[in-house]
Amino acid sequence: MGDPGDVRMKHGFQPKAGGLLLLLAIALASPVALADPKDEARRHFNAGLELIAAGDYDNGIAEFEAAYALVPHPAVLYNIGRAHADAGNYQAAIDAFEAYLATEPIDRSEVEGYIRVLQDRMAAQQPAPELPSGQPQSAGTVSATPDEIAELRAHAEALAALAESLAEKEERATAQASGSTPSPSGDTQAGNDPGPNEVGLGELGLGELDGALVEDLYSRQVVTASRFGQDPLEAPAAVTLIDREDIVASGATTIPELLATVPGVDVMQLTAGQADVSARGFNRRLSNKLLILIDGRSVYLDSVGTTLWNALPITMDEIERIEVIRGPGSAIYGANAFAGVVNIITITPGAAGEQSSVRLTAGTKGSYQGSTVLTGRSGDLGYRASAGYTTLGRWAQEIDLENDPAWTSSVDDQTRSLEMMTANGQLDWRLSDGAFASVNAGIADGLVELYSLGALRDFYFDQRSTHVRVDAGTGPLYARVFMNRQTGVTSNWYEAVGQSAPLSTTLDNTSVDSTLTGDFAFGAREQHKLLVGVNYRYKTLAWGFLDTTPTEHHLGGYAQLQSRVDRFVFNGAVRVDRHPLLDAPVASPRLAMNMALGEGRALRVSAGSAFRTPTFIESYANLTLPTGVEGIHAVTVGDLQLEPERIASVEIGLMDEHSDWWRGEAVAFAYQVDNLIDLSGVDSAGFTDQGMDPASGAYIAGQASFTNEAPVYRAAGGELAVDYFGLPGLDLRANYALLLVQQSLDGQTQSVRAAPRHKLNGEVVYRSPLGVDATLGAQWVDKQVWGIRSFDESGQVVITDTDLSGRLIGTARLAWDPVPDLTLSVAAWNWTADLSGPTRQHPLGQPVGSRYTASMAYRF
Repeated sequence: MGDPGDVRMKHGFQPKAGGLLLLLAIALASPVALADPKDEARRHFNAGLELIAAGDYDNGIAEFEAAYALVPHPAVLYNIGRAHADAGNYQAAIDAFEAYLATEPIDRSEVEGYIRVLQDRMAAQQPAPELPSGQPQSAGTVSATPDEIAELRAHAEALAALAESLAEKEERATAQASGSTPSPSGDTQAGNDPGPNEVGLGELGLGELDGALVEDLYSRQVVTASRFGQDPLEAPAAVTLIDREDIVASGATTIPELLATVPGVDVMQLTAGQADVSARGFNRRLSNKLLILIDGRSVYLDSVGTTLWNALPITMDEIERIEVIRGPGSAIYGANAFAGVVNIITITPGAAGEQSSVRLTAGTKGSYQGSTVLTGRSGDLGYRASAGYTTLGRWAQEIDLENDPAWTSSVDDQTRSLEMMTANGQLDWRLSDGAFASVNAGIADGLVELYSLGALRDFYFDQRSTHVRVDAGTGPLYARVFMNRQTGVTSNWYEAVGQSAPLSTTLDNTSVDSTLTGDFAFGAREQHKLLVGVNYRYKTLAWGFLDTTPTEHHLGGYAQLQSRVDRFVFNGAVRVDRHPLLDAPVASPRLAMNMALGEGRALRVSAGSAFRTPTFIESYANLTLPTGVEGIHAVTVGDLQLEPERIASVEIGLMDEHSDWWRGEAVAFAYQVDNLIDLSGVDSAGFTDQGMDPASGAYIAGQASFTNEAPVYRAAGGELAVDYFGLPGLDLRANYALLLVQQSLDGQTQSVRAAPRHKLNGEVVYRSPLGVDATLGAQWVDKQVWGIRSFDESGQVVITDTDLSGRLIGTARLAWDPVPDLTLSVAAWNWTADLSGPTRQHPLGQPVGSRYTASMAYRF
């Protein structure tokens, strides 16, 4: 039971001294950019903080304005207004605060009060009005009419009331800073993501500067590791962030192309429409070791346990960022967060600074994409809608149907590996007293080519997936319900003429998931944070590959406590899941300790476990499959007694983000995996005398079943990542991953090479002052050895070791902004294949070649 994380956790902010509640996540509300200016904006922003702290307001404000020019953010306007106010530039402060109010922040009344105070201060600085002509005046006295006296008295009373109000606010702020009065919870409670238009600046008057400026505006934030916002230095797991600027600069047309650049993540393309993704090993056809979320909603397919990446109902332009959690995540998310979690976080509906957009892309190998995203806000209602169309051509056609009359296919267009149409929409409401509600729905409809399990080879799924998600919350409570449904036809791509096609069947998979979460903070400065939740999941599947129409009810509950003590952050979490086919509940604990080594540096030590429950096909399968030997088939059945796959992991990580010029991370880990689920050999008992099967027109060699493997797998590895952004307009990124896996059985140990031992990624992004930007990247994946399952002449299983050579994938992108809001670009993916030839990324996959694309994006 994959339990997705809270939608509201997409951004978190924590209380700051003086009652300031703003701590925003990275990449909020930045318009589509050509590279990654965020780190450069951070340098300007931090320089501004230092200058203003030293009393140099003019240069400090100039640095803030430079940061805003790179990454426009409403809270920068607040800082500019605040700095002008403290420098005595009241009209400039009013202008900045009014620009900030134009973004419709949730603290409008507070800032409007600031503006009134500034206006009164400006009025107080004006010279006394001249007396009417003919009025006598004596030294030291001023005469006025009764109406003028009454007006001046009312003005004085208003100033006195404002002064008293400010004094009360500053007194409360001082008490909060000292820890005597707990400040409000820092958790966001917006329907999808609070975004920059929902910042909370707290109640703080203009009386003092210390603690009043927003100081963490460009700090990086993650939400997936703990289900609430936190600095990556405090996260209990290894985290990689891919923000929107990274996505645009890469020129990637699919999410797996982006994930391939993450240290420790394995991506292999079997067809143009199918990419299988795992973390730290154990990738496979229809990979099932990662839990994939979109805004906290699981997109894990209960039928076969994989994710159809190109059938996700979102466009690339509505992704704000992707958070990749490497390592077990079941302590928070339950089953199927086996090797990690990938959370795809979309832009906030109607967020300030967001623009609607249209994108058209065309390329080689039959690659065409078109998408549009519309977003806006009306008062407390934010909306976003998107639509997209994608086609990807096949890398290879294994059978020439025109010249081989022995084969046929039910697929009309043999040149396309993927054809998909998507639509998605979301409404967010900001209700009174911090409450929120959100509704999201989407659909993806089309055909995708894939290589399936066991003896199944080239397959297709003509599918339609739909979903509806509802979120609501108030105070510390948050509730979410979503429904996923997938229907369609699955069948083998090719079939022999004159022979029946038993593998063509319909599929109807529905799941409903509901979660109630409580998020509580307590202690001085809210140093302790408790997260508790319960989850229920219903799922059912009608599929011709199963011998029944199973219905399952899953239950789960979890608790997580994070405590900050001096330089240490401790995180303990445990989840208990009840699966209807397991004899006992499954517990998944996790413990982590993060120790600050100085400003921007931390050491993390963690240990945890995770599990993956059997999928529907692994538990209930009953189908007859070809063995690959002509005229011989075998029966494949599921097993209701399967044990869940289990992993136990330990990890140590060192993170350094103290510099405005570079950041780095080093991770070492070890884990053990038990009870991997795979197909057994063929048992011929009871089948030798049955003769030919009339349904398939072949002899039945025996029966194979899904089973828990006997070997135990142990692995050790490390990951190293460095990003350098010390030169304006230039970003350099590199990472390396090492993985060593061994298999142990009956005292015998041998090396496993199905996962690459070495992976290396590098990227250079240049942002020119002329509006012409360039990106050049490369990925190196070490050679692999796969044990491929086949059959001998009697229909018995044979495992053959198959070598897969290492591969180099080169990427490049060149972009130009001829006019504001219009971007023209060209990109090349795997262009190195034109030099060395196409390569297979899995022994059964198609040889993968190059793809060149040209794109036009317009924002409005």
